[in-house]
Order: sequence, then structure tokens, then C-alpha cells
Amino acid sequence: MKYILAHDLGTSGNKATLFSDEGKMITSEVFRYDCHYFNTNWAEQDPEDFWKAICVTSRNLIDKARIDPGDIAAVSFSGQMMGCLCVDKQGNPLRPSIIWADQRAQAQAAALGEQISLRGRSIAFCTGCLACQSAGQCVIQDDAVEIAEKMGVAEVIAFATPIYYYEMSGQMKTLLDRANALFASDYAFRDIYLLTSAAEEDDQVPARAESGLTGWIDCFEKARLAGTVFAGGVNGPGETVGHPALERARAMGRQV
Repeated sequence: MKYILAHDLGTSGNKATLFSDEGKMITSEVFRYDCHYFNTNWAEQDPEDFWKAICVTSRNLIDKARIDPGDIAAVSFSGQMMGCLCVDKQGNPLRPSIIWADQRAQAQAAALGEQISLRGRSIAFCTGCLACQSAGQCVIQDDAVEIAEKMGVAEVIAFATPIYYYEMSGQMKTLLDRANALFASDYAFRDIYLLTSAAEEDDQVPARAESGLTGWIDCFEKARLAGTVFAGGVNGPGETVGHPALERARAMGRQV
């Protein structure tokens, strides 16, 4: 008879199970190890505990079942969800494993994928005073200041706007004007995307909006318009659901 040895490396321990080649469970064993929580929301584990758990439980199952190790036809592994274990060229751990429960990068994660709507936001018109160039931010204290700061630290920005009179919405144009402080900053964004929708379906409908955004991007020499997606035939809220343009947008996002 041949056997299958399965290891499930979980957060609290390793559950090892020995099966026959017909799927019958022969025996199982659990080896528990510690999880270290510190700095409020950090969570790490010693990778040497993982290896020890595998070695110990494998030997114990073989001994308990009294089988020849050569009769084990396959060994399978399943692990925790997301995690990060840094190793050197020889596969030796360089530091403790950062496991799925770790939350130290909450702020960074929020910045990477934050969605900001201008609906209900207070964004006044730019007055052209240029005080932002020396102050580092707009002197008009409204929602545009916070949004511009988030734009400055984002590596990728995707603008989305309905097409009004063959142009971007007034809210989006006002925000671009108010983001003038970024011109003198060490901005992080490189790739800019534009998603548009309109009732008309002609591919040229968003051309002026694309031109307007390109004019803003041209002022930032390290940035570029990396892609555009247009959803035509959209007359109201919710009508983009199931639109073919959404899949084009997802495909573009997967390339980022």
C-alpha cells in the first residue's frame, strides 16, 4: 500500500495527516507553535517552528502507523493565507515570518487602493494666487487639500468622470486646478489612467476630456497618460454594470 502525507501549516500549529492511497485516514497529529503579537498590530512567527513541526509530525506519523517511509507516494502542503517570509539564495530565513494577521501596513494599503469620490465634497475654485508653490499646499482649506495630498503619494492614479458637453466634469477639472501644489513637490505618481462614460457611443466622445487631462499630466514630467477606457451608451447611475468597458478596465488594472 502507498500513502499520502499531508501537512496543514496553520496559525496555531501544524496538522499532519496520513492517508492511504484510497483516501482513508490512517492517523493524524497536531504540533502547536507560538504566534508573536506586538507593537499593537504586528504578528510574526518563527519559520524554524514550521520546519520543526513538519519534521516531528512526519516522524511521529510514520512511527505510529508503522510504515516504511519509502511507501509514502506523495507529500502535500497547505499554508496560511497571505504572508511574507524572506529567504536568502539558499532558502534560509532572514527574519521572522510576517503572517496574514499582521496589520502594520494598514496606512500603506489604504493609500494603494483608496477610492475617492468627489460627490458631496467641498472643493472651491482655484484663485490662481500660486501661494501653494511656496506653502506646499493650497491655502484654501477644504477637501481638495487632503485629496491632493493623497494624489501626491499615490504611484498610480485612475480618474473616472462622466462626459458632460464632450468634456470632463467640472468637479474633476476644479480638482486638477487645485492640485497645483503637486507641481513643486516630489510627487510619486507615474501612470495616470482615465475612465469615462457617456450616453453617446462614438469613441471620439471622450477626446476632449483626454486632452484636458493630458494637459495637466504634461506639467509633471515624470508622469504619463498610461491608458483610457470609455463606456458608451450609459445614461444613468448603475448602467455601467456588466458593460464590456469594465472588463477592459480590469485587464488594464492587472497590468499595473
